[in-house]
Amino acid sequence: MLSRRLGLKHIELDEYHWLPGWKERGSDEFAALVMQETHSDNWVIDGNYDKLSKYLTCNPDLMIWLNYPLWIVIWRCIKRTIWRISSREHVCNGNRESLRQQFTKDGSMLYWVITTYRRRRHQLEEHKLAGHNIMEIKHPKDVNDLADKVARLFEVRLYDVDNPEQ
Repeated sequence: MLSRRLGLKHIELDEYHWLPGWKERGSDEFAALVMQETHSDNWVIDGNYDKLSKYLTCNPDLMIWLNYPLWIVIWRCIKRTIWRISSREHVCNGNRESLRQQFTKDGSMLYWVITTYRRRRHQLEEHKLAGHNIMEIKHPKDVNDLADKVARLFEVRLYDVDNPEQ
């Protein structure tokens, strides 16, 4: 995980957005929690929620955008969803994905991936036009040296995630 390798605070947006029982937190409360977490320097946000854009005033030093081809995103979504259902893995705030959920418009990750893919690419272009500093990752193999690139860019020390006492 990038935040651990860089020794930075990790902010997972799903943890703030989803309440137990897959209930959505209200937009104002969600934004307030995220703004509170991003008030300090040195953090990594994991996620992308359109509803936050009108609230957040921070301008990150760097946006790392995973811009994989649709077939890769679909394949990874299917594998991850099958794993989470079969292992009963907790996703966020005690929630678990279910098979039944995958056949509903509001609960299917695959449906979400397919219906938001073009919009996410459009968002990337908007960020580029706005002059944001973006590191675009176009294939999973390019992630392997991501922490090293970011560390060099910001001149920070990398942490060995297998040796937390360093």
